[in-house]
Amino acid sequence: MGDDGVYADADGNRLSLRLGRRDPNPRRQSTNELFIEQCAEAGIELTDDPAEDMNSVRLPASDYDIILFAWVASPLLSSTPPFTCPVARRTGTRTATPRCRPCSTRPTLSSMRLSAPT
Repeated sequence: MGDDGVYADADGNRLSLRLGRRDPNPRRQSTNELFIEQCAEAGIELTDDPAEDMNSVRLPASDYDIILFAWVASPLLSSTPPFTCPVARRTGTRTATPRCRPCSTRPTLSSMRLSAPT
């Protein structure tokens, strides 16, 4: 641990992470402030990183270290990445219902994988 109470490696690189959230959102701002305070006690430096385009631009681009956001629908009902049926991934199609149209099977979380945004 460094002299300032933040963990650092042998080269002096501090354990410092950006905690992203969509702005404006007072509840998430308060949550981030709580996380920042609690992580500081554990030797981890978090920086609040709010952005209006967090969900639309930065989340798909993976432009964050840690992010606080809500998934307001089931991933099985999504027609966009990162979740798609294995057959849909192979054929390049997207599913719009809980049943995979190409194979008419119900995808499970174990059969799905995260994929990078295209």
